[in-house]
Formats: sequence, C-alpha cells, structure tokens
Amino acid sequence: ITDKKGKDKFSYPSTMVPNGKREIKKINTIKLSQVQKGVLDFHQRDYLRAISERGQEYIILKVKSTSPYISGLGEPHVTETGLTLHGTYGVPFLAGSGIKGMFHAWCLEAFGGSKAQLNDRDLQSLFGVEGEDGTDREKGILTFHDVLFPELIVEPDIMTSHNMKYYDTGVLTEGENTNPVNFMRVKFSGEAALIISSDSRESKYNLEEIVSWLATALEEYGLGAKTAIGYGRFSAEIDRD
Repeated sequence: ITDKKGKDKFSYPSTMVPNGKREIKKINTIKLSQVQKGVLDFHQRDYLRAISERGQEYIILKVKSTSPYISGLGEPHVTETGLTLHGTYGVPFLAGSGIKGMFHAWCLEAFGGSKAQLNDRDLQSLFGVEGEDGTDREKGILTFHDVLFPELIVEPDIMTSHNMKYYDTGVLTEGENTNPVNFMRVKFSGEAALIISSDSRESKYNLEEIVSWLATALEEYGLGAKTAIGYGRFSAEIDRD
C-alpha cells in the first residue's frame, strides 16, 4: 500500500523481533481519494440500478466498526500472517461471502430446526444449498455485497502462543518460552453501506425483518477472526433515507 507519491507506507526496521519476523513500525491512515470515493459511489449506484433491473428488492444497512477487524491471517504474506485486501482497490474490506457465512451461522443457532419464524427449508431457500464440490447446488435468494469503508488504519498487533510443545508431546512444562506472533489489524472509520438484495418474487419473506436480524448478528457474532475476544464487532441500522 502506497501513499499519493508512490512511497511505501510501511517501514521495516533492520532488527528482528524474537520470533524471527520483522516488526512493522509505522502504519499510516489510509484514506480513499475523492476520485476513488467517486468510483465507489458510481459502482454503488450501478449495483442498485442493476438490482432493480433484475426485478429484485434491496435494503441498505449503514455499518460502523466498533472494534478492530482481523481477516486473512492464514493467507500468504511477507510477514507470514496475511491480510485480506480487495482485488480491485487493494484495501481491507468486508467480503459479502463472509457476511453471508456469518449470518447463516447466526440463523442456524437462532432458528435452525425449529418451526418458529424460520425452519431448515427456509434457511436453504434464503442461503442456498452447497454441493459436494463446494459450489452452490441450489442458489439462495439473498445476495450480500462487499463493503468498503471510506477511511481505515492498518496497525500492528500481537498474539502470544503458550506451551507450544504441549500440542506436540502432550507434556506441559512451566519453563517453556512463549511464542509471540505479529500480525496486522484494521480499524475502520466512518460509515459504510452494506447492500442486501433479494429476489422479490419470493414474497413469503420479509426482507426488512431479515436485514434487522443481520444487524443483530453483526453486533452479536461479528466478522473476521478472534471475534470471541472482541475483535470484528459492528453496529448497523437500516438506511431509510
């Protein structure tokens, strides 16, 4: 990621940290330029026009980040702990596929197998059915679009593994050294639009009610890695403008 002059925003020191990885010393705020914001606005309007032309209805959720976000730790990266970036804009974002997966898991816990509000067949109709090869055997009626924030900060964080030998040998000792691992986290600023569209022919389902459940899921479940310890939390409300 570079600044407007093309200079690298990351500064790597010549010394190594104890775990053998170079430590990221300096991370700047990454803001989209006015041109990039204009392109995003154009694409959003284009998405909404295309959705309407396909005969679908849609609702926009206004999303705000309430805690740092982590995604892509297992992806290849020069620091050996990755960070998911948008394929076109090259910045961290919320992938629509990840939002769909999280919301599906939330719905399974809230409604799966019960006859109240949503049953198993309802969930299959909304989210689709996955085939053995990982592709959709049956397409769901809901579509979750990617979310890009107007401003964000990428900064270093650290996690420390304890008792590494225990997982290999089963023997727990008190004298074993810890293993600190550096990684990058994201702080999103401002408000972003999450578009959820649905095939309007399926009139059985109330899209606004479903989107209200998604807003609750974003607060309760969160997105990305380490949500159990408070990362990846978001607040959301329906855009009624």
